[in-house]
Amino acid sequence: VMLANGIILSSLAGMFAGLAAVFSKLALDDSKFSQDWEYQWRICFIGMVVVCNVLMWLLFVRSLHSVPSVVIAMIFNTTTNFITTGFLGYFIFQEEVKINWFLGILCMMLGIVFLKLGIIEKENIN
Repeated sequence: VMLANGIILSSLAGMFAGLAAVFSKLALDDSKFSQDWEYQWRICFIGMVVVCNVLMWLLFVRSLHSVPSVVIAMIFNTTTNFITTGFLGYFIFQEEVKINWFLGILCMMLGIVFLKLGIIEKENIN
């Protein structure tokens, strides 16, 4: 149960890290604003970057208390971050997502599977 909680917390942390990247890009993109509301939107998006980063760190630190290894938390965090930024970049900014991106995500997911199998095997030995 603790491992599952740690994985969920680490994944949520990765999602907030990805959202922070999206808000950062929105805050710095000149083409997204009308002249009248430009500064208000920028301040709002910068505020969201701060909120997302605070949430990311809080969740990530809490996840570290629930997983047997920091590596597991980092892998779930990073993978979720990549997936979040990739999909949001595609849907919000119409960024091109190439096959290499999908292959990279597949490799990360396979790494997670191998880590999980190793943890299960270790638990069975003990």
